[in-house]
Amino acid sequence: MSEINAAELRAKAEVATPGPWIVQGHEIVSRADVPSTSLQWPWVADVDGPFEDAAFIAAANPLVVIALLDDRDRLAGDLRTARRQRDEESEAKSGNIRALNRALTERDAALGHVEAALELHQPCLGCAVAHCFECGTDYPCRTAKALGLTPEQKGARDEPAS
Repeated sequence: MSEINAAELRAKAEVATPGPWIVQGHEIVSRADVPSTSLQWPWVADVDGPFEDAAFIAAANPLVVIALLDDRDRLAGDLRTARRQRDEESEAKSGNIRALNRALTERDAALGHVEAALELHQPCLGCAVAHCFECGTDYPCRTAKALGLTPEQKGARDEPAS
């Protein structure tokens, strides 16, 4: 349907004999309320082919063509709107994904710092008094307290501080 020149088709339908059209014998006539010089409905066309062809031609009258073109235009507008909304939603989701990735990267970096601090600030359990292996102060040191470590923490080092 993309090969149809909709504007040209609409222009032709707007100047054609108004519909609805009907088949009378071998003629297609308009049943529209248009001025006529005779008692008959306005003549549209002679049809020498089968009745089915005439019925189809009569069914494809200007009212129907214009209605189909209006539907086509409305649907094309709906499609543009749906595509624009899809693109906006996709961009919003992409933005959310980028923000989540940044947040995860920042979280991973912070966890790396916490893990490094955990590794450094372990209690030396081989001494008579528990002290921080890194700081040499009583355990838990300020860093261990900030990280929520206790003297019972697994992974405590057994060698004394140097």
